[in-house]
Amino acid sequence: MSEKFVQLETLAKGAIMEKFELEFAKVLGNIIDPNTKPTAARTITIKLKITPFDDRQGARYVASVSSSLAPHDDVGGTMLIGSSGGIVGAVERDGAETPIIQEINRREKIFDNQGVNE
Repeated sequence: MSEKFVQLETLAKGAIMEKFELEFAKVLGNIIDPNTKPTAARTITIKLKITPFDDRQGARYVASVSSSLAPHDDVGGTMLIGSSGGIVGAVERDGAETPIIQEINRREKIFDNQGVNE
């Protein structure tokens, strides 16, 4: 049997490279995600912990592969808040909604028709 020097591609029977490929796919997916900052740096880390034997003739190793992705962008909007007749409500302001008091009055009529506010 011919011994070969350790290479990253063959270390742990190729499992480290497989893990790298999985993390690389995550990074690529994060890059094309329109909800992330396009210029944010992403990182892939391969960590190899090597613990030598007492006689220094060999070592055990543990490998891990992880990635750091760009966070998703925050989302938000504007809502109008108001009250009428003891009912408090809010509607999201998108340029096409009715004013908050009209919306609350509409809801009160629904409740009245259901017998809630008798």
